[in-house]
Amino acid sequence: MISQEEIDDYDKLGIKVFFVLKKDGRWVFERNKQYYDFAPAQITTYTLSPIIIGTDRLINISCQLKKFQNYQDGFLLLVSDHYFPACDLKLTYKEPMYDGWVYDVQEENLKGFMEKQGAWLCPYIKFYYKEPPSILYLKLESISKNSTPV
Repeated sequence: MISQEEIDDYDKLGIKVFFVLKKDGRWVFERNKQYYDFAPAQITTYTLSPIIIGTDRLINISCQLKKFQNYQDGFLLLVSDHYFPACDLKLTYKEPMYDGWVYDVQEENLKGFMEKQGAWLCPYIKFYYKEPPSILYLKLESISKNSTPV
């Protein structure tokens, strides 16, 4: 598991660290020893446009492309509103929706993501950003001994 010192180092660089795992069949992240659902509004599964995915699908697709083993047991999601080396995806703000924000997803260093795909970020992103950043960069890092990040 990542140490507090490593989290502090990322924080100094403006990179937010999320510990993400699947709990009770839903993707969640831990914050202050409490779990928050990446897709808290169940209705969005049925009301988002076919070209807009929820963060849960973004996670599944990205982890599969990176060939992570056992990623449901936990991985790190690094997020910043500034570019950082080896980031996987670039998200460009598009519009507000269901109290969250919709971003257009673009490949940075992770190839094979769906072209012209949008992603809805749930309202919990507002724990970290009061206003939608125009650009967000993401990197997924495996913590499994059996995975080799690509």
